[in-house]
Amino acid sequence: MTILLKLLLVIGAALVVASAVTAVLSDLLDRYPEYAVQMQPQTISLLMFSAFVLSFLATAVPLSINLINWQEGGKRRTAPAPSGGPAKNELLPSSFVPPPAPAAATPQTAETTETAGDFLPVIEVENAPSDAPILPYAGIPDLPPQEPPPAPPPASADAEAAADTAPPAPALPALEVEESRTDLLDRLRLELMHFLSVLLEIIRPKRPELDAYNKFGLDLMMAGAVDVIGDHHALDHGDKQKILAHTLESMGTRPDPARKFAERYEDYLLEPRYMAMVQSGRAAMADFMAGSGAPPEGIDKALEAWNRPQSAQQAASHVMTLMFTDMVGSTDLTQSKGDQAAQDLVRRHNTIVRAALAEFSGKEIKHTGDGIMASFVSASQGVEAAITIQRAVAAHTLKNPDSGLHLRIGMNAGEPIEEEDDLFGSTVQLAARVCAKAEADQILCTNVVRELSSGKNFVFRSIGGYELKGFKQRIELFAVTWKG
Repeated sequence: MTILLKLLLVIGAALVVASAVTAVLSDLLDRYPEYAVQMQPQTISLLMFSAFVLSFLATAVPLSINLINWQEGGKRRTAPAPSGGPAKNELLPSSFVPPPAPAAATPQTAETTETAGDFLPVIEVENAPSDAPILPYAGIPDLPPQEPPPAPPPASADAEAAADTAPPAPALPALEVEESRTDLLDRLRLELMHFLSVLLEIIRPKRPELDAYNKFGLDLMMAGAVDVIGDHHALDHGDKQKILAHTLESMGTRPDPARKFAERYEDYLLEPRYMAMVQSGRAAMADFMAGSGAPPEGIDKALEAWNRPQSAQQAASHVMTLMFTDMVGSTDLTQSKGDQAAQDLVRRHNTIVRAALAEFSGKEIKHTGDGIMASFVSASQGVEAAITIQRAVAAHTLKNPDSGLHLRIGMNAGEPIEEEDDLFGSTVQLAARVCAKAEADQILCTNVVRELSSGKNFVFRSIGGYELKGFKQRIELFAVTWKG
C-alpha cells in the first residue's frame, strides 16, 4: 500500500506538471495568434497533446526510477552478521556465485574481507562498532555506520486479537476516480479535435475562408457535437461547458469569449436558424461516433441554409399557427425526485421541442417554465412538429421508463398581436386553453388548424365541443393521431 500510494502521488505530480506545461503553451498561442493562424487545427492539437505527454513522461519516469531505487536500496541493507558466519543477502538465490573480490584497500583506510558462500563482497569500515551493519560494496566505502532499528516488542494476546478484528485500512479510490475522469475528458477533447478536422475537410473545398458569420455557425455545430458526446458519456452540464470552451479555444477563439459562449449557448437555441446549426452538429457527431468511416452527411446543406436569406413571404406573413407544450406532472416530479432531476427533465424537453422547431421552421416565442410557446408560418408544419415531438418523447420514455416525461400539446391558428418579441390576443389565449384541455401524450387543435392542414396526410378525430374560459361559444377540438 505504501508503494502504491507513492506511485499515485508520482502520477498526480506528473499530471500537474504536464497540465501546467500545456496551459503555458496554450497561453503562448493565445498571446501570439499570428503563429497559431499559420498552423492547421490538427497541428495545434497534436502539438498540445505531444507537450502534455512529453511533460508527463519527463516528470513521472525520473520520479518512478528514484522511488524504485530507494525501495531496492532499503531492502539490500542486511542485519549484522551473526558470529560464526557472514551475513546473507536474502535477495539472491542460494546458487548465486559471487564475483571476484575487489582489490584490497590500503592498510591505512580499511581492511577487505572476502566472504564465502552466496553473498557479495563487503567492506568493513575501520574502527566501526562490532554491531554495525555490513553494507554491500558499491564504490562508496565512506558511508557512516547506521544503527539497526530496534526490534518491536512482542505483541500481547489482547493486541493480537484486536489486530485480527480491526477493520482494514481505508482504500484511496477518490484519487483514482478523479484521474479516470480527467483522462476521460482529455480523450473526449481529442475526439472532438478529430471530429473538427473532419468537418473542416468537408467545408474547406467550398469555403476556404470562413468569415465571422460562418465561424459562428461552426461554433454552433460544435456545441451540438459536444451535447451528443457528453450525453453518450453521461457528463454533467459543467463538464460539457468546459469541453466546449476548450474546443472553441482550439479553433482560435479567445478564452474569455469561448467560456461565455459555452455558458450561454443555449440562449441561441431560441432562434430557429441557430437551432438548425446545432442540430446539424448533433447529427454529424452521431454519424461520426457510429464509426461507419464515411464523412458525416448534411454539413454542406446546413451551411447553404445558414447562408441563405429568409424568404420575403415568410418575413411578411402575419397569419401563424401557435403551439403550446406542457410537461404533465412537473410539480409532482420536483417533489418526488428533487430539483436536479426535474431540471434535467426540463432540459430533455427543451432539446426535443427545439429540435422539432428547427426541423419544421418553427420559432420559439418564450419558455413557460414547464413548457414552450412556439409559432409556425404554416399550420401543416406545426402539426408535423407536434407529431415529431410526441414521438421523440415516447422514444425517450421507452429507453428511460423512470424518467416520467409526458407532454400535452395544444394548437390554434390566427393573427396574434406582435409586440416586444411576444404574442398576445385571443389567438394565443385559445391555444393555451386547448393545451390545458389535452391529456398526457395527446395533441389537440382547433378546427382552424385542421382546415389549414387539409390535403396533408394527417388524421384528425373530433372529441366534441367544449366551453373554454374566456370564450362564449363552445369550441370544437380535434385530436391529432400520431402513434403508428
